Amino acid sequence: MKRKFIDEKGRFFGVASIIDIVVVAVVIVLAAAVYMRFFANEESVTEAAGSTFTYEIKARAVRQEVADMIKVGDQLYDEENRYYIGDVVNVSVEPAVQQMVLSDGTYVNAPVENRYDVYIEVETQGLISNGRYYAERSYEVSVNEGIQFLSKYVSTSGVIWSIEGLG
Repeated sequence: MKRKFIDEKGRFFGVASIIDIVVVAVVIVLAAAVYMRFFANEESVTEAAGSTFTYEIKARAVRQEVADMIKVGDQLYDEENRYYIGDVVNVSVEPAVQQMVLSDGTYVNAPVENRYDVYIEVETQGLISNGRYYAERSYEVSVNEGIQFLSKYVSTSGVIWSIEGLG
């Protein structure tokens, strides 16, 4: 008995219809996309754990008392989860400025009275992987990311200003 390619019910070899085949193909494509997105290893260089890198936090417009409490040698922690995020290796303070609009519509950088911008250089051991930096292998550090941090003497917020990998 010879089977027909498409039978009277529109099934291929009497087994599956065109709709069945399209549904199976879509499911296979979606499963492959999910696997590639979440489970496939990216081809890139991953440095070994224990890589040292530095990053700089800018705390904007803080009071003088806060600026004075951030010292070289302090250990910093993420305020929310209490993750250790590195040691302070350099601190610089400058008068805070803010953009203000003038009556003619132009912008100028004007000083903010009794406020200071603090640049905090932090060094940490971590992991550098796929162009991402992780302090202590678990806390991701990214440029322009807001950060709430604390030390033994102060708790404040800032923005991660720059990152440099030392290797």
